[in-house]
Amino acid sequence: MDYKPFIIKDLFDIHPTKAYKLTNKQLFVENGINPVVTNTSENHGRSGYSNLEPTEQDIITFSDTGTKSPDSFFFQEGAFIGYAHVQGMYPYSEQWNKYSLIYLTAVLRKKTKGLYDYSTKMTREIIQNLEVELPVTSDGNINFDFMENCITGYSDLGKEILKDAIKEEKLDNVELNKREIEAIKSIKNGATIKKTKAKELFIVKGNPQLNKDSFVFSDSASYPYFTRTVFNNGILGYVEFLDDEHLIQGNSIAVGMMGMRFFYMNSDFYAGQFTKTLFPLFDGFDEDVALYFIAQFNKYSEVYLGGLVRDFDKLLYNTDLEVPMKDNDIDLELIRDYIHAIKKEVIKRLGQDF
Repeated sequence: MDYKPFIIKDLFDIHPTKAYKLTNKQLFVENGINPVVTNTSENHGRSGYSNLEPTEQDIITFSDTGTKSPDSFFFQEGAFIGYAHVQGMYPYSEQWNKYSLIYLTAVLRKKTKGLYDYSTKMTREIIQNLEVELPVTSDGNINFDFMENCITGYSDLGKEILKDAIKEEKLDNVELNKREIEAIKSIKNGATIKKTKAKELFIVKGNPQLNKDSFVFSDSASYPYFTRTVFNNGILGYVEFLDDEHLIQGNSIAVGMMGMRFFYMNSDFYAGQFTKTLFPLFDGFDEDVALYFIAQFNKYSEVYLGGLVRDFDKLLYNTDLEVPMKDNDIDLELIRDYIHAIKKEVIKRLGQDF
């Protein structure tokens, strides 16, 4: 396949999405049906829902503000509501469709990765003048068919992987049982929730760090190599055993200082620079319990990024975590039921026939 450079402004008109001039309290509602795309790089750029009429549809969006702008590129399928400082990419050609726009989204993320943060803004002008390599046909035109086939191929592969994961998690039946229904109600009403400082539940340790050049990467290797990436659970690849000195204990939560995304590490692993690990100070910790706390830590990602790296421990230890309690102990059973319920709800929303 041949590739050719293109300037984004020759392919797209980029301008701010149409937004309602309302406060968040007026805009967001609990039972809203239309997604609101904001400046976040989490949750596909969506911070909530509204019952107001959509203002946009089927475009790529990104934020020109915030600390993780390169991670804010998303193809927004269907109708949605825009927001201040959210830029929309409007294609000049009708040949662009869902799959080719998803392909371009991946290219844009890769092209801008690591280049911009809160102090170095990723502006609209920068993206307009960005040069990207795209596949072309023999006559030098963009090969839309190739991009579409590439994305649909990955989509089919992803469905098979998800299908296997569902079987492994024993979540073929997505109907909630009584305990799971009660767990959701209990967490939502907050009757048993106690706000607890993170320092009472976790200890943060700096990882013994080595550059990737120190390791032997292999498809058959057993040890994850955790880095600052926010993709693939923070895992750059798998490496052969090096030594016990640099090996980090699994069943823990790892975080990269640049992206500030938290991930559960099931097995022992090695790590790159600027990473740390959270170890529980309580018994009964497992993947489901970790996911409950990870969701809360990731909510504070921007707060942690707003401080200096050396202040991370202090900021994290001072974080208020919402912890369900029973007889003065963490209600681990309730947490697990709640996480199982959320997993089922996510699978149900995917709407795939497995």
